[in-house]
This record gives sequence, structure tokens and C-alpha cells, in this order.
Amino acid sequence: MLFRSIGIADADKVDLSNLQRQIIHATNDVGKLKADSAKESMLAINPPDIKVIAHHELVNSKNILELIQGYDFILDGTDNFPAKFLINDASVQTGRSDRSYSRSNRLPPSTGSGEIHHWRRATVDGKPLNV
Repeated sequence: MLFRSIGIADADKVDLSNLQRQIIHATNDVGKLKADSAKESMLAINPPDIKVIAHHELVNSKNILELIQGYDFILDGTDNFPAKFLINDASVQTGRSDRSYSRSNRLPPSTGSGEIHHWRRATVDGKPLNV
């Protein structure tokens, strides 16, 4: 699977306490916006033709549909159930596929928390991936 366009939504800043569980960030990223830090990390390890879009806002019921517009696959890395339900509802409403990522054994794999961030568009050879 090849991702050509990846969107990341997060309005928080990287804090030292994030580093042990949010491995996309490094010590020199402390104080940066998480979406920018994640974008820099992803661009550093991916092919030069990958497009990473940083959305500097928290996901909520007023912006979710606009945020996921243009993305075919939604990857949920949030750490609270209201956000998970919101992302799932918007994905179902718009006919997009979504997956939750869990880093915790305390919650089932379809729920939970993780720091992969929120939205990604999957394409193969420049064509949207239908998953």
C-alpha cells in the first residue's frame, strides 16, 4: 500500500511527557505543534513525492466533515471515546473507511489511543485506494 497524501490533525504542542508514547516526536520537537513535528518526521523518512498536510486544529463536530474531505481512508489515533465516535460517525456518513489504532492492551484494538494522528489519504500509483 502506498500513501501519496497524508493529513494530520492536531492542535496541541509536543510536550516532554509525550515522547515515551508518541514516537513520531523527538526531544528537539518539544514546543512545536504536533502536526508540524509529525509532518517533518514523515517527510524525513518517506519518498520526496509524498504530500503531508498539517491541520492545526482539534477535531470536533463542527469541523470533522471538512477535515476528512479529500481523504479516502481515515486512521483514528485519538485517546478518547467521544472523538472516536465522532470520527466513526463522520466516516460512515461520508462512506469512508476508518480504522482505530490502539497502543494499549487495556482497550480492544478497535478502540484505544495511539499517536499516529488522525487523517490519511491512501492512493496507489496516484489513484485513490478503495478500502
